[in-house]
Amino acid sequence: MAQVLQVSHPTVAALVQGKSEARIGDLFDRLNEVHAVAKRVNLLADQDISETNRLMTSPSDSGDIAMELLSQRQPAEAYLAALDVLHRHRAPSMMQSVWPAKTDQATVALFDG
Repeated sequence: MAQVLQVSHPTVAALVQGKSEARIGDLFDRLNEVHAVAKRVNLLADQDISETNRLMTSPSDSGDIAMELLSQRQPAEAYLAALDVLHRHRAPSMMQSVWPAKTDQATVALFDG
């Protein structure tokens, strides 16, 4: 976290312990952003630390790296980059069913009757 927040490890420790001098500026808000993304990515990685690290530090297909995006205060984009690493080659188009609808048949009842 210190790397992403661009502060020292003792500063992060002070933040975690709730010391008031560590709450200067937006540092506490930034820590909350990083924690929120890391927590969600860790769940995606089945709480495997090495897999979480891989998702956060590997480039996505577009070249984005979650850790770098967090450093730039872009938590939503960081989460999406981690998702893209998890699900490589995600198609940018709409999903298609294995049973495509036919033009002359409804896939669900159009009325109750």
